Amino acid sequence: MAAYGSDRDAHPAGAPRDDTLAPMTLGNAVDNFLEVIVGCDSCGHSVAVDVTSLIEPLGRDFPVPDIETHARCGTCGVKKA
Repeated sequence: MAAYGSDRDAHPAGAPRDDTLAPMTLGNAVDNFLEVIVGCDSCGHSVAVDVTSLIEPLGRDFPVPDIETHARCGTCGVKKA
C-alpha cells in the first residue's frame, strides 16, 4: 500500500525532481486578475502597479519580482539598484 503524496507516487523512478517554482510573470498576473504592489524599502511607500501597461514594453514573460529593478519611488525618488 502506497501513501498518497509520497515521493514514489509523485516521481517515478529516474524522474528528476524540481522543487523550484518559476516566478509569476506579467502575463500570469493579468490572466489571473492579480494586483501587483511595489513597495519602497527606503520610505515605506507602496503603490499598485498597472500591470497591463507594463506588458508592451517588458513582455508577458517578464518576471513580476524583477519589476522593482525598473521602479523608482514616487515619494522619495529612490531607485532600487
